[in-house]
Formats: sequence, structure tokens, C-alpha cells
Amino acid sequence: MNTNNFSPEMVDPALPGSEIVLQGLADIQRGAITPFSILLFVAAPRFRLLGIEVPPLSGLKDPNATPYEHQLYELLRTEGGYSRYNALMRRMVSFAAGFERRAEMRQE
Repeated sequence: MNTNNFSPEMVDPALPGSEIVLQGLADIQRGAITPFSILLFVAAPRFRLLGIEVPPLSGLKDPNATPYEHQLYELLRTEGGYSRYNALMRRMVSFAAGFERRAEMRQE
């Protein structure tokens, strides 16, 4: 399977959660570790199954030592903690599901 780096042009703004994906991609491009950029790494395995790689971001901890979900929660502890974490995770799951459905429809 060919892989492509995830880019803003691949994001349909009509999909739920597209705003956090676009912000995450912009943050990665700037080299910024933010909740939005880390969310893309949380969802990366789902995107990878579709042949899409999240661009690299230096400065993140090794996910084998500190999973991306834990890194995200650490950033959010001062911004509402668990409720903010859950809200962002739900938005990313909604986006990923919609993105997968769109990819499947294109293959049919």
C-alpha cells in the first residue's frame, strides 16, 4: 500500500472534528506540541490503515514509554482535564470514522 503524508487538502471541512484535525496539522507544521497535534498521533494507526501517515513531530516522548494518550492528558490537566480529554477524543473518533467512510466510498 502506498502511503501519503496527511495534509490539509485531504480534510473535508464538512466532517465532524475537521477543525481539530486542521489545527493539529498546522501545529505539526509549526513544530508545536499541542493537544491538537498529539490527537493526530493518537489516531495515526487508523489513518495508517488507509495509507496515510501523520507527519513527524520532534519533541514528542517515545510512545512506548509514554503513550500519546497520556501525553495528551498531561497537556490538558490544566484545561479541564478528563472532560476536555474525553471531548477531544470523541471529536477525533468522529472525524476518523467519517474519514474512513469517505475513503471506503471512493474505493467502491
